[in-house]
Amino acid sequence: MQTLGQPGREVGVRVWLGLLWLCPWLLHAAAGSVDQAYQGFRQSMLQAPVLMVWRGEDLQRALPLPLLQPAQMEPQTSRYPLDALQQLYRYQQQCQGPLPDWPGLQAAVEFERARCENRALPDAWYARSGWIHPGGGSYAARTLQQAPARRAALQPYLHLRERVFPASQQGMLAQLSRLNDAQLNRLLDGEPWIQAGDRLLMAQSGGYRVYAPEVWQPLLAQQDLHWQPERDEGFCPYPVGAGCWRLSEPTPRWLWYGIILLLLLGVSLAMLLQRLWLRRRAARERQLILQVLTHELRTPIASLGLTIEGLRARFDHLPAEVHPLFARLCDDGVRLRKLAEASRDYLQSGAEAAAMQHLPSVAEWARQRLDETSVPLEVICDGAVQVSPYWLATCFDNLLRNAQQHGQGAVRVQVEADRKWVRLKIMDQGALTARALPALLRPFQSRQGMGLGLTIVEAMIRRMGGHLSLSGPPTCFSLVLPKA
Repeated sequence: MQTLGQPGREVGVRVWLGLLWLCPWLLHAAAGSVDQAYQGFRQSMLQAPVLMVWRGEDLQRALPLPLLQPAQMEPQTSRYPLDALQQLYRYQQQCQGPLPDWPGLQAAVEFERARCENRALPDAWYARSGWIHPGGGSYAARTLQQAPARRAALQPYLHLRERVFPASQQGMLAQLSRLNDAQLNRLLDGEPWIQAGDRLLMAQSGGYRVYAPEVWQPLLAQQDLHWQPERDEGFCPYPVGAGCWRLSEPTPRWLWYGIILLLLLGVSLAMLLQRLWLRRRAARERQLILQVLTHELRTPIASLGLTIEGLRARFDHLPAEVHPLFARLCDDGVRLRKLAEASRDYLQSGAEAAAMQHLPSVAEWARQRLDETSVPLEVICDGAVQVSPYWLATCFDNLLRNAQQHGQGAVRVQVEADRKWVRLKIMDQGALTARALPALLRPFQSRQGMGLGLTIVEAMIRRMGGHLSLSGPPTCFSLVLPKA
C-alpha cells in the first residue's frame, strides 16, 4: 500500500526532467531565428560592394603594433618602475641629476641625454629604439617639438594619434585615425563588427571590409535585424563579440519566460492532481479492505458468540479458577461485536456520525470509564455533548492506553469546558509538543506504534464535530468536543 504512489512519483520526475530539457530548447529557439537572420545578413554583406578592403598583411605593414595601440600614448607605468620614471622625468625637466639605470630604459636615457645636449640622433636610431618613450608617445614626436624640420624623415616613426591627415584623405591610416580609442582597440583585437561613424567594418580573413551606410543599413533592415555595438547588462539573444544582435521586433522576453512559467505551473498542477488522485485511490482501497475485514469478521464473531453462549449454559460446571477468564472472554466478545457493528456503521454513514446520543455529563462518563483503573480524574468544569458513546469510549480508551504504554510518569485525566467546547484531556509527563501531532497521525509511520490508532481517533472525533489536539510538555492529548 505504501508503494502505491511510486509510479506517480516516477512520472513526475520524468516530466520535470523533460521540462529541464525543454527550457534550454525554448531559449535556443528564441535565438535560432536571430541566428538565421544574422547569417543571412553576413552572406549578403560578403556579396555587397565595399568602399575598401583592409587586408591583415596591409595592417601589419602600415605601422608597427606599438604605433597603433592607443595605450602607448600614456605613461608606461605598467612596464617600468614608478621611481625610475620619476627620475627620468626630473632629468627631462632639469637636464641634470642622476639617470635611472633600469635596463629597459637605456634608449630613453640615451634620448634624454642627446636632447639635453642638443645632439641630433640619426634617423636609424628611431627604428631600433622601440618607438615609444616611457613617458608616453613616440620618440619621433618629442624630437619634432625641437626640430620640426625633420617631420618628413621621422614621419614613419610617429604614432597614429600623432599624425595629421587631411579630411579629404581616404587611405587606410587616415580611416584608422578617425576611429576612437575603443574602436581602434577592438580592431586590433579582431572584433567581428565595428561601426566607425556611419560606416561599418566587417572582419574577414584577418582584415576588414569597409561598407558605406547606404549599403549595410538596407541589408540590415532587410533581415529585420537590430545591431547594438556594445552590449548592456540586459539579456542578449545573440551576442557576437562585444555587440548584440536581435530581431527588430523580437518575441518579447517576458513571453518566453511566461511560456516556461506556464509549463512549469501546468506540470506542477498535474503532479499535484495526480498525487491527490493517488491518495484518494489509496484511501478507497484501504476503506475497501476495512469493509472486507469488517464483513469477514462477522462470521468468526458470531461463532465466538455461540461458543460463549454454550459455555455460559455450562457455567456451573466450569472450574472456579476459570470464571474470571470466562467473564473476560464474554467482555471481549461483546466488545468485538460492538466494534464490528460500529465499523460497519462508520463505513456506511458517510459524513454523518454514527448513533449520536446526548451525553449530559462528560465528567460523570469519564468517571465511570476510570472506575476500574487507578488513573485520577480532575474536573475543572463539566459540560454536555452530543456524541457516539461507543466511538467516544474507543477514542478515550485508545488515548488512555497510549499514555500508559508509551507515555512517561503518572497519567491523569482532566475535564474542562468553556462556552463552546468540552475538553477531555489525557496527560502524562512526556515531552511531546504540538508540532509532533502531524507525524503521529500518519498511519503505519509512527515509531511509537500509535499512528493507526490516533488516525482513527482523529477521524472519529471529527465525525462528531470535534477535533484532536496535542500540547506540551508535559504531553497532553485533548478530545475537544462541541458543547451541546
